Amino acid sequence: MASYVYICEAANIFVGDAGPNNDKSLILESVKLPDLEENTVAFHPGGSYGALEIGGLGLKELMVEFKTVGCDPQTLANFGVFGVASTNYTIYGAFRSKQDNSLVQLKAMITGRMKKVTPDSYKRGDLFGETFQISEVIHYELDFNGAQLYFYDFFTQSWAVNGVSMTAAVNTMLGLAAT
Repeated sequence: MASYVYICEAANIFVGDAGPNNDKSLILESVKLPDLEENTVAFHPGGSYGALEIGGLGLKELMVEFKTVGCDPQTLANFGVFGVASTNYTIYGAFRSKQDNSLVQLKAMITGRMKKVTPDSYKRGDLFGETFQISEVIHYELDFNGAQLYFYDFFTQSWAVNGVSMTAAVNTMLGLAAT
């Protein structure tokens, strides 16, 4: 049987805990989950005619972006330098299967720092908005239809795919707790 085709129908982001002012469903214009990219290095041995891109060197830094319309002081207050702590961000998506019309949930939980706020230029007749960039992501989980696809935690040195730890063996060899 062919893979299901899921189309995102709606999305929401909570900036901070799930309080009434933290729900951005009515002002969210777009949201982008982190790119997953492996760290690599190019290696061209002295006796070789070709180079090799060597992977397996961990994940590149994760970054999340979202855009809202209007001015949202609650979200803006999460930007800052000089000791501003990480914030929890929870992203929800409603995906509909084109095969059987069922709805499934995508849920992403991110802990990171708001590194950048980019306000739109104001022009009469256009919607003004702001784009927010979350970096220094220290925790990322992605669940689809109730099943965990990805789990990443910087401080526990954990990376799991489909519930299977990719780091447990190395962490054990380093004398770290199994994750």
